[in-house]
Amino acid sequence: MVQIDSKDTVWFTEIIADKIGKLEPETGKFTEYPVPTPEGAPRRFGIDSQDNIWFVEFIANKLAMLDATTGIITEYDVPTPFSFPYGCSVDRDDIVWFTEIFGNRIGRFDPKTKTFREYPIPTPLSGIKKLDFTYTDDKLIVWGGYRVGATVIRYEFPRE
Repeated sequence: MVQIDSKDTVWFTEIIADKIGKLEPETGKFTEYPVPTPEGAPRRFGIDSQDNIWFVEFIANKLAMLDATTGIITEYDVPTPFSFPYGCSVDRDDIVWFTEIFGNRIGRFDPKTKTFREYPIPTPLSGIKKLDFTYTDDKLIVWGGYRVGATVIRYEFPRE
């Protein structure tokens, strides 16, 4: 997976090498950041308003944040054991959302309070890989699609 931050830096995951990679296009410089947990398997990620990289570690069952300024990675254990977190997105309020392939949940992490919430998905093993967001004045709407079957899900949450 590849994404570009607000400074046009290119970020990518190296799932087999257990690293987050960075390319600075202007200089051609590559930097790699090893994840702290061996065989963590960093998968998909989102970028917050401070250009920090939030990613899931599929095998290690963790959510992690790479501080774009210091290069330090902080890991958090996903509450549901063996959930195999897969997709990760950051909403415009800097709340981190992720999918749990085998946990059959959508997870929410508030970086300010360091707290998790998890929401069940109605269909077992639906395999949601990516989440996206729309907003109303008072609601956050989280969208996802099942990997198996032609289903789109919609969750509505009050804006906090």
